[in-house]
Amino acid sequence: MYPAMFKDDYPNLKDVELKAMAKNLRDGKIQNVAITIDKVMHILQTLNTTEPPIRGLSPKECFQRLWLGEKSLKASLTKVLQQMEPCEEVSMCFDFMDLIETANCTADSLDANQTDESAKEYEAEIYSDLFAQVRHNLDFMQ
Repeated sequence: MYPAMFKDDYPNLKDVELKAMAKNLRDGKIQNVAITIDKVMHILQTLNTTEPPIRGLSPKECFQRLWLGEKSLKASLTKVLQQMEPCEEVSMCFDFMDLIETANCTADSLDANQTDESAKEYEAEIYSDLFAQVRHNLDFMQ
């Protein structure tokens, strides 16, 4: 099957020609993926590692990267808010940031008696709830 855009872009071409164009496009994309995988494999072999070059962040790591440190989202947001005139919206933003800090402290104070697996599940639940609150408050602010 060929994309409808081909028919719109090339109204004079026959269906057979459009299908050939779509097949060539698909084959080119598959070839690009194969070349990219080959390059990644070459680099991994050069580095003598089997570990993936990137990985997904845990909810805690995601929070730490976005919220902690000098170049974090929180630091940038704080700088901007401090330059604004005090008003209800600015106050709401600071309250919201305090809520995020409180949720993070809750996640950091996991019960020492928990097993690693249950601690990870609890931590993931805390951060999922935190991100849900963030999304809800952002939707509310708009």
